[in-house]
Amino acid sequence: MALAMSMILALGFKPDTLLYILQFVVGLGVVVFVHEFGHFIAAKWAGIKVEEFALGFGKRLWGFKRGGTDYRINLVPLGGYIKMLGQDDLRPGAVSDLPGSWQATPIGKRIVVLTAGVFMNVVFGLLVFVAVYMAGIRFVAPVVGGVAQDMPAAQVDVPPEVARATGGENPSKGLRPGDRILQINGKHIRKFDQIRQLAGLSSADDTFDVLVERQVKGQTFNFIVSMKPKQYDEDGSKIYAFGMRLPITNVVREPSELGYLGEERILDYDRVVELAGQPVAHGWDIEAISQPLTGNSTQLVVERKGQRVTIPVTVSVASDLSGLEKEQIETANPLTILGMNSRMMVAAVGPDTPANKAGMKSGDVIVGLGDAVNPSRARINQVAQDQADHDLPIRLLRNGQIVETVVRPAKPRNSDRAILGFVPEPEQCPPVVSEVAENSLAAQAGIPVGVTLQAVNDTPVTCWNEVLAQLQKSLGQPVSIAYTLDGAKQTAQLGPLTPEQLNLKAYLRFVPAVHFSGMEIMQTDPIKGNPVQALAWGLGDTGDFIVTTYQTLGALFTRRVPFDQLRSIVGIGDVAVKIARKDFVQWVYFFGMISAVIAVFNFLPIPPLDGGHVAFAIAEKIRGKPLPLKLIMGFQYAGWIFFLLLFVLLTFQDVWRIITGG
Repeated sequence: MALAMSMILALGFKPDTLLYILQFVVGLGVVVFVHEFGHFIAAKWAGIKVEEFALGFGKRLWGFKRGGTDYRINLVPLGGYIKMLGQDDLRPGAVSDLPGSWQATPIGKRIVVLTAGVFMNVVFGLLVFVAVYMAGIRFVAPVVGGVAQDMPAAQVDVPPEVARATGGENPSKGLRPGDRILQINGKHIRKFDQIRQLAGLSSADDTFDVLVERQVKGQTFNFIVSMKPKQYDEDGSKIYAFGMRLPITNVVREPSELGYLGEERILDYDRVVELAGQPVAHGWDIEAISQPLTGNSTQLVVERKGQRVTIPVTVSVASDLSGLEKEQIETANPLTILGMNSRMMVAAVGPDTPANKAGMKSGDVIVGLGDAVNPSRARINQVAQDQADHDLPIRLLRNGQIVETVVRPAKPRNSDRAILGFVPEPEQCPPVVSEVAENSLAAQAGIPVGVTLQAVNDTPVTCWNEVLAQLQKSLGQPVSIAYTLDGAKQTAQLGPLTPEQLNLKAYLRFVPAVHFSGMEIMQTDPIKGNPVQALAWGLGDTGDFIVTTYQTLGALFTRRVPFDQLRSIVGIGDVAVKIARKDFVQWVYFFGMISAVIAVFNFLPIPPLDGGHVAFAIAEKIRGKPLPLKLIMGFQYAGWIFFLLLFVLLTFQDVWRIITGG
């Protein structure tokens, strides 16, 4: 009961939470039943008497007896077992020479009984996959939604004929949004997760030949590029990846509160069809259309219930930090122009974070933290680190009013860095300079901290995007910047501005109203086949999950995959509940995967798992007699202690991850 309550609390109580938890328990019970049924029918075939066939552990809640077997459902629904005459995992020294006992059964038959559960899980997973493929299932499409700078997907060489057709800037380098991945090393790719898995379980020495399909102006090009995965920092873990982003549609989910110029707002499930007069078909079109926009506002058109709705929105600018390591990003300001940093704005606040507890809101501008005035990102992080677990006064500019509150920086689990827990973005309007980098062009011109920029070469500017646009127009010419400080207007002379001093490639323009929104992930058309095709796909998936599970275990031991990627029953339940809320077919597929993964884990040569008992049986066959009792008991108890500690550790890790929104 205590575990059930912790799962309810951890998974977040909603009206349907109990229903989905019950659904998860039933699904897990089916997988366990299939496993134990494999042992049961094999034991019957081997002539072994089965005393108990149980789902769950602990106190017997319900059951019946038939043919000398007690069929029972126990209190804790976290597994199951069969108890055979003369066999007891908790008392490995127990023996019986009675007919039908475990010890009286030949070793070969015992091995069959031990492996039957694993075999049934594999068969069950296969049958689930076949059924799902016959019914039809959608996956995240294996389409490139974007590429990360300095990652392999952005650096591959594209064939000349494809580059000529593609056009644009540097067309011979990198995959493009909309590219579809057809094969990797000859393996057909049906879903985006396969791309992640192949990269994540590889090493820097592995090379992958990737077959890509690109559509250009009605033409279809299929070409092969070679990629080596590269490590990057994801929440403190070094993960191998190609650098491809998820593909997104033009349907907005959970729209942002930022970036609007009027009363009209984007609503959930609005479809963005036009931006700045240009058509939008996919989420990545918004990014491409935004880049040349130099004004502070534009028109966004959405389709809502068959009607077109025009929404005035702002255009923002930020420094491109995609090529930096995590440690570098933590000290880099989101927007720096000629050495001038913008003030920091709160784009989003994480749940159950210090920022959330302090009442910080999206759109707040941080004008003071402790003794720091208009602190930069690096300064905020440093103050948070120095004052971890201490109350700090914080001053926020909200809708033109100063709001004063207190925030207590805290260190997340598995981190030595204290955080406030908000997503930082540059304040766009007005262009207030929070910091000036040493030896920068702005510093050499004598522009001080705290000024508000007023004009560039006598052209008024009210936001940072206008500042960048006017500087862009002034390339090759002398530049003057007018600003105010404490009400006094002054002008700084910067001299002729060169392209090296203003690297336009180092900036990104975006529309906050959709930039911070969760766009729908692009799905494939339903993958559906006849029984023969479904069987082929099912066999492929079964083999993939078995191989991937072994590869993951190997990567865990070599520390290429971090330990926090493992999940306890609570973590698996969390995933199952989230999937069940979205799609029942995906939920069924998920339990087919769980069945295949359980088969692998159960066959590991570690007692008290089935694989451990198989190892004991093989050793007995080789020696001609059982292993010494003390040795068996030592391995058995060590195995129980190991899995008990692992269970507690993973459960705590998953509960904490869910509670903190990790």
